[in-house]
Amino acid sequence: ITAASGNTVNTDLVGDSSPQLGGDLQSNGNDIDFADNDQAVFGTGSDLKIYHNGSDSFVAHQPTSGNLRIAGDGLKLMSNTNDEPYLIANHNGSVDLYHDNSKKFETISTGVQVNGNCNLPTGDLQLNDTRKASFGNAQDLQIFHSGNSIIQNTNGAVNLVVQSDYMTFRANHANEDYIKCIKDAQVELYFNNSKKLETKNTGVRVSGNFEAY
Repeated sequence: ITAASGNTVNTDLVGDSSPQLGGDLQSNGNDIDFADNDQAVFGTGSDLKIYHNGSDSFVAHQPTSGNLRIAGDGLKLMSNTNDEPYLIANHNGSVDLYHDNSKKFETISTGVQVNGNCNLPTGDLQLNDTRKASFGNAQDLQIFHSGNSIIQNTNGAVNLVVQSDYMTFRANHANEDYIKCIKDAQVELYFNNSKKLETKNTGVRVSGNFEAY
């Protein structure tokens, strides 16, 4: 077949090893089918490839420079049935992560919000100086470091309660106790790791001199 340009057009698309288009390719309501491991390739250097290897599907950006960009005013990663979101990104809004169709993590204008527990199987939760871990609707309990390490109850109408059946206040540098509290038993006070006062059911016991000023 001779084209309008006078060039001969090879209509044997299977046998032609280097077919070229003179314009857009219209699918006209049909599909373009790729066999396993056949690729749709984009870019002069074959930089972007889309393919299926028989088990997994790939969108591969292969250059060591540049980025794979997926652009849109909104982004959703959904299940095949389109009824369960995995990730939803909203333009000028939040990014939401889901577990079994339940939102568990979202970004907000002031930071992030977690719906449920936040577990750290490994690693530590680290806060810089003056950064606070706050608890309560009014942030009544605050734990932070600012020169000194502070546990602060900012609500003067309630008590700060430290609760345990056995409690020890101890020095960092050695097994040196300051105070011991034992459920249904004594409270002990120490000096240089030597017990000096102990409460008893009949009163108190002092080890050493008792001085009054």
